[in-house]
Amino acid sequence: MDAVWEIPFALASFVFYKVMRVIMRCLVMLNSHMKGRKGYAWGVVSAEPLQLKIALPALMTTAPRWNTHAIIGGAGPFHVERTISFDVAALQASAGSWTVVLYSFPWQRFAGMLGSIDGPFEDRWRTLELPPGTYNAVARLYRRAETIALPEIRIDGEPAIAGRPVDPRTNDFYFDLPRRRGLFYLCLHFYIYTFLRVGAPRWLIEPELLPMGNPETVFKYGAVKRGEALAFHIPPAVLAQHDVYFTLYTRDSFPALWHPIAEPESRTEPVAESGFYLLRLHALSHAADRAAAGQVRIETLRR
Repeated sequence: MDAVWEIPFALASFVFYKVMRVIMRCLVMLNSHMKGRKGYAWGVVSAEPLQLKIALPALMTTAPRWNTHAIIGGAGPFHVERTISFDVAALQASAGSWTVVLYSFPWQRFAGMLGSIDGPFEDRWRTLELPPGTYNAVARLYRRAETIALPEIRIDGEPAIAGRPVDPRTNDFYFDLPRRRGLFYLCLHFYIYTFLRVGAPRWLIEPELLPMGNPETVFKYGAVKRGEALAFHIPPAVLAQHDVYFTLYTRDSFPALWHPIAEPESRTEPVAESGFYLLRLHALSHAADRAAAGQVRIETLRR
């Protein structure tokens, strides 16, 4: 197996990633303490915040599988005693499909979620109950409208986080993101490709590959070697119930290619360098059959 010789380097990369993740989490906690109420505002994954030196390393150790298909906003950390409410009317007007996921802070454990599949919404506001604690909120907006706004948030019945307009061209920064590639990020994520290539068990690879995966999304993934291509075989019934998105990543976890998939049969061109991929199957309703997603086949085509 061509990747076996890489295993010692992959294990070193794995340890390096874990150490850097702890360091960056401590820095994020310190930054949160220093900025105080500034956490009570929406931020957007975009070119502007990534100009901060700490921003890219923080993202690359927290949520490193860039979702190039959604506009992503984050708010927090903020404290909740009992309830959190979202202006779902703003979300409905901004995207054809969306989710807001709540994670505990600082450990980023799933705490609750709300999505477009929970509609139709009779009222402007939708409320979730939470145990007392500190949380982050992550909004993902798919099939976005021309006019986009992240929602106002009320905490324990009181206005807490203002809504925020978002430029619909926000995700254009992904085209320039690979310019930030470097040895540091290769060392961080080197192990992912090797683990996938040697067939590491699912219980080991999934928490590493998808540390903040969307609960409404079914993921397919794998490694692809330079010169190989991928062929997708997706049953029409799955396409009818899901939006399907493909992203190819370099070994250092930068997005190299991405596009939606709307046809039962499709394929990529041979890839220019080795890396790994994610296929996101985003459910369009609660009736979507998650088990049917198991019928999706991804074939590796070799020269």
